[in-house]
Amino acid sequence: HDVIDILENRTTRFLRAYFERFDLKNRQQVKTVTIDMYEPYVRLFRDLFPNAAIIFDRFHIVQHLNRELNKYRVQVMNEYRNKKGPNYTIFKNNWKVLLMDTSKTIFSKYRWNKSFKAYKRSSDIVEFMLSKDDILRRS
Repeated sequence: HDVIDILENRTTRFLRAYFERFDLKNRQQVKTVTIDMYEPYVRLFRDLFPNAAIIFDRFHIVQHLNRELNKYRVQVMNEYRNKKGPNYTIFKNNWKVLLMDTSKTIFSKYRWNKSFKAYKRSSDIVEFMLSKDDILRRS
Protein backbone atom coordinates (compact mmCIF):
# COMPACT_ATOMS: atom_id res chain seq x y z
CA HIS A 1 0.00 0.00 0.00
CA ASP A 2 1.22 3.46 -0.85
CA VAL A 3 0.30 6.79 0.70
CA ILE A 4 -1.57 8.71 -1.97
CA ASP A 5 -2.37 11.88 -0.07
CA ILE A 6 -2.54 13.31 3.43
CA LEU A 7 -5.52 15.57 3.94
CA GLU A 8 -5.38 18.67 6.10
CA ASN A 9 -8.99 18.42 7.24
CA ARG A 10 -11.36 15.61 8.17
CA THR A 11 -14.75 17.30 8.23
CA THR A 12 -17.39 15.56 6.18
CA ARG A 13 -17.84 18.67 4.02
CA PHE A 14 -14.13 18.75 3.18
CA LEU A 15 -13.96 15.00 2.58
CA ARG A 16 -16.99 15.08 0.29
CA ALA A 17 -15.49 17.88 -1.79
CA TYR A 18 -12.13 16.12 -1.93
CA PHE A 19 -13.46 12.74 -3.06
CA GLU A 20 -16.04 14.18 -5.46
CA ARG A 21 -13.09 15.45 -7.51
CA PHE A 22 -12.83 11.85 -8.69
CA ASP A 23 -15.56 10.88 -11.11
CA LEU A 24 -18.29 8.49 -9.98
CA LYS A 25 -17.18 5.81 -12.42
CA ASN A 26 -13.79 5.58 -10.69
CA ARG A 27 -15.32 5.75 -7.22
CA GLN A 28 -17.67 2.90 -8.12
CA GLN A 29 -14.62 0.71 -8.77
CA VAL A 30 -13.29 1.12 -5.23
CA LYS A 31 -13.64 -2.22 -3.44
CA THR A 32 -12.97 -1.28 0.20
CA VAL A 33 -12.80 1.82 2.36
CA THR A 34 -11.29 1.65 5.84
CA ILE A 35 -12.59 4.26 8.29
CA ASP A 36 -13.26 4.74 11.97
CA MET A 37 -16.69 4.03 13.42
CA TYR A 38 -17.94 7.63 13.24
CA GLU A 39 -21.48 7.36 11.84
CA PRO A 40 -21.29 10.49 9.60
CA TYR A 41 -18.21 8.94 7.93
CA VAL A 42 -20.07 5.69 7.35
CA ARG A 43 -22.92 7.53 5.61
CA LEU A 44 -20.52 9.75 3.66
CA PHE A 45 -18.35 6.93 2.35
CA ARG A 46 -21.33 4.72 1.50
CA ASP A 47 -22.61 7.61 -0.58
CA LEU A 48 -19.24 8.43 -2.19
CA PHE A 49 -18.18 4.82 -2.83
CA PRO A 50 -21.45 2.95 -3.40
CA ASN A 51 -19.86 -0.42 -4.27
CA ALA A 52 -17.15 -0.42 -1.61
CA ALA A 53 -17.24 -2.56 1.50
CA ILE A 54 -16.86 -0.36 4.58
CA ILE A 55 -14.21 -1.71 6.95
CA PHE A 56 -13.75 -0.34 10.44
CA ASP A 57 -10.14 0.02 11.47
CA ARG A 58 -8.88 -2.32 14.18
CA PHE A 59 -8.01 0.43 16.67
CA HIS A 60 -11.57 1.76 16.75
CA ILE A 61 -13.09 -1.72 16.97
CA VAL A 62 -10.94 -2.56 20.00
CA GLN A 63 -11.67 0.85 21.53
CA HIS A 64 -15.41 0.33 21.09
CA LEU A 65 -15.31 -3.18 22.57
CA ASN A 66 -13.27 -1.98 25.56
CA ARG A 67 -15.72 0.83 26.24
CA GLU A 68 -18.70 -1.52 26.10
CA LEU A 69 -17.00 -4.10 28.30
CA ASN A 70 -16.08 -1.43 30.82
CA LYS A 71 -19.61 -0.02 30.78
CA TYR A 72 -20.96 -3.46 31.59
CA ARG A 73 -18.33 -3.96 34.31
CA VAL A 74 -19.62 -0.76 35.97
CA GLN A 75 -23.18 -2.14 35.87
CA VAL A 76 -22.03 -5.33 37.57
CA MET A 77 -19.99 -3.31 40.07
CA ASN A 78 -22.99 -1.16 40.96
CA GLU A 79 -25.05 -4.27 41.74
CA TYR A 80 -22.67 -4.77 44.68
CA ARG A 81 -22.67 -1.11 45.82
CA ASN A 82 -24.80 -1.55 48.94
CA LYS A 83 -24.05 -5.20 49.64
CA LYS A 84 -21.63 -6.57 52.20
CA GLY A 85 -18.33 -7.99 51.06
CA PRO A 86 -15.46 -6.84 48.87
CA ASN A 87 -17.05 -7.35 45.44
CA TYR A 88 -17.83 -3.67 44.79
CA THR A 89 -14.26 -2.66 45.63
CA ILE A 90 -12.81 -5.52 43.58
CA PHE A 91 -14.77 -4.47 40.49
CA LYS A 92 -14.00 -0.79 41.08
CA ASN A 93 -10.25 -1.09 41.65
CA ASN A 94 -9.34 -3.85 39.22
CA TRP A 95 -11.01 -2.69 36.02
CA LYS A 96 -7.74 -2.51 34.06
CA VAL A 97 -7.06 -6.21 34.48
CA LEU A 98 -10.23 -7.03 32.50
CA LEU A 99 -9.03 -4.90 29.60
CA MET A 100 -5.51 -6.34 29.47
CA ASP A 101 -4.30 -8.05 26.34
CA THR A 102 -3.90 -11.56 27.70
CA SER A 103 -1.24 -12.41 25.13
CA LYS A 104 0.98 -9.62 26.50
CA THR A 105 0.21 -10.02 30.18
CA ILE A 106 2.21 -12.02 32.67
CA PHE A 107 -0.38 -14.01 34.57
CA SER A 108 2.03 -15.97 36.75
CA LYS A 109 3.38 -13.10 38.89
CA TYR A 110 1.81 -12.55 42.29
CA ARG A 111 1.25 -8.96 43.43
CA TRP A 112 -0.34 -7.47 46.50
CA ASN A 113 -3.95 -6.54 45.78
CA LYS A 114 -5.53 -4.16 48.26
CA SER A 115 -9.09 -5.16 47.28
CA PHE A 116 -8.46 -8.80 48.15
CA LYS A 117 -5.98 -7.95 50.91
CA ALA A 118 -3.82 -10.75 49.56
CA TYR A 119 -1.24 -11.57 46.92
CA LYS A 120 -3.03 -12.38 43.67
CA ARG A 121 -2.12 -13.08 40.07
CA SER A 122 -3.87 -11.06 37.38
CA SER A 123 -5.44 -14.28 36.15
CA ASP A 124 -6.92 -14.94 39.63
CA ILE A 125 -8.49 -11.48 39.68
CA VAL A 126 -9.93 -11.91 36.19
CA GLU A 127 -11.28 -15.35 37.05
CA PHE A 128 -12.90 -14.03 40.24
CA MET A 129 -14.58 -11.15 38.40
CA LEU A 130 -15.79 -13.37 35.58
CA SER A 131 -17.19 -15.88 38.06
CA LYS A 132 -19.57 -13.22 39.40
CA ASP A 133 -21.48 -12.66 36.16
CA ASP A 134 -22.33 -15.03 33.28
CA ILE A 135 -22.62 -12.26 30.69
CA LEU A 136 -19.26 -10.85 31.69
CA ARG A 137 -17.73 -14.33 31.43
CA ARG A 138 -19.12 -14.83 27.92
CA SER A 139 -17.86 -11.42 26.86
